[in-house]
Amino acid sequence: MVELEPDFRDIVYEGIVERIRTMPSPLREVFVLRHYQGRTESQIADLLGIKTSQVIYLLRQAERMLLSGVHLIRPPLDHSTDFD
Repeated sequence: MVELEPDFRDIVYEGIVERIRTMPSPLREVFVLRHYQGRTESQIADLLGIKTSQVIYLLRQAERMLLSGVHLIRPPLDHSTDFD
């Protein structure tokens, strides 16, 4: 596992939370049920009254949306390094 500096860890956490918070409601709902509440796809389908295949599709969309922003999160620049 990669160990992150505490400040950068906070930046990453805030970035992930923001990406989840701004997801369209159906994507956010299935994502939270699956990854934060540990529900299975079939449990989510039963809860939401939709097909399991729809849950799987929504989860993949949510995961793509989350991962599409990961590359935008960068550690703060270390200005103490002298390149001269």
